[in-house]
Amino acid sequence: MKRKEWLRQVGTGIASRRVASSALSSGQQALIKEYMREFADIVPEKSIVVDLDCAGRSYWDCLSGNKVKILGASDKKLETGETSSEDCRIISASPDEFSFLNVFDGVLSLRFFEGVFPEYWSRGLRKIYLSLKPGGVVFFLNAISEESPAYENFGRLRSRGMPVVVGEYIEDESNLYSFRPLVDWARHWIAGAGFSVVEEAFEGNLLFSLVRRL
Repeated sequence: MKRKEWLRQVGTGIASRRVASSALSSGQQALIKEYMREFADIVPEKSIVVDLDCAGRSYWDCLSGNKVKILGASDKKLETGETSSEDCRIISASPDEFSFLNVFDGVLSLRFFEGVFPEYWSRGLRKIYLSLKPGGVVFFLNAISEESPAYENFGRLRSRGMPVVVGEYIEDESNLYSFRPLVDWARHWIAGAGFSVVEEAFEGNLLFSLVRRL
């Protein structure tokens, strides 16, 4: 099967059948809160921040101190009461159609890109870059792959006739998709979009990055 045909089967751009984010360790949760607070220290008071897929809503209370206004970009219907602060507001917006110019002070991307095919990473990150005001900041969180197991998984899926690239995973039973790139690839795409890294850390298999629009 050719890759283009396979991608159409899995989804278009944003994988419609992606694997749900795995449970976080206590150390990962603590680091998310720490990075959210650092994010809040960087963005101006009364900033407008967009949260892709509303994935960070459990941590929105970390931003409430400087009156941040949060717009949740999601094509999922969220139940009333899921917001953590009176200063948070959810709008319905498909991340697939995320096209803004110099609008936001910050973007939260918490494991959003794990459901995005590698072909779309550069374009997606560039769209985020352009949506930010100059100096805008992104909290980028994504699972990454270690080289040896990633290549083992690559070989296994290729032997089954799947035209995957290294870092793409398909759950055997549910046939769900996720992409966890090698760390050098993630860094390359982030830098290629125009971002400058403010801070970076690892906890388990997660890459934590605070990056800024130049």
